[in-house]
Amino acid sequence: MPRGKYVRRLKTILERVRKNVTLDPVTGCWLWQGSRFKSGGYGQMWGVGGKVKVKVHRALFIELHGPLRSDEFVCHRCDRPLCCNPDHLFKGSAAANAADMVAKGRQAVGGRNGNGRLTAVQVLAIRSDPRVGWRIAADYGVSQAAVSYIKIRRNWGWLEDDGAV
Repeated sequence: MPRGKYVRRLKTILERVRKNVTLDPVTGCWLWQGSRFKSGGYGQMWGVGGKVKVKVHRALFIELHGPLRSDEFVCHRCDRPLCCNPDHLFKGSAAANAADMVAKGRQAVGGRNGNGRLTAVQVLAIRSDPRVGWRIAADYGVSQAAVSYIKIRRNWGWLEDDGAV
């Protein structure tokens, strides 16, 4: 080997992942201990060739199962962004990923929605308000359609009239 030159041993993604995870004995999750993407909190690592940072769980899934189409996602059964246990990962479409999120109750609804304007208390007040929709809408700074959807439970339908969330 020439002096002054570092020869890097190429390792598989799996070998690199196993060096940087801790095992959660309760869930079986392989929790990534390296750096993370700011958005979403997923583990990140340098991809093959070291030019681009990639999501750890996605890179490992591709290594074990082959390439993915651009419209395919790698989803978590355990719902932990730092988990990269291959047994917890599955391939899905955008629709399947969204359906999985809704089924597991991770969708931001009502007051947890960052774009929402109303609180649960306000919604309950709108439901019981006998005035016409446009007057209610003006008081709450929402559209008349929003008031109508609240009253027929198309929006905020999960909220019970007793205030239980």
